[in-house]
Amino acid sequence: MNNSEKGILAFLAGLATGATLGILFAPRSGEETRKIITDKADEYSDQAKQQVDEMIKAGKKEILKAQKKAMEAVEEVTKNFKEAEEALSDEVKGKV
Repeated sequence: MNNSEKGILAFLAGLATGATLGILFAPRSGEETRKIITDKADEYSDQAKQQVDEMIKAGKKEILKAQKKAMEAVEEVTKNFKEAEEALSDEVKGKV
């Protein structure tokens, strides 16, 4: 987990803790408090899902970049191998 992800999780945890404490110490009825807690939990859950989706999207993007670089490297090695093979073949033909 990188620093950005840790920061996001710490922020969300702090936000949830602060909101929960604020709700619990506010002068409301139990039913009102439970409704507020449920609504906030749903809100934070949605925010967390969005963050996870963004992290997954970023991860997929990085994977695609790595795949592209790997394919380019394979193509380069294949090209170099073919060139070396042709040079060696020409050298052998010249000696025969």
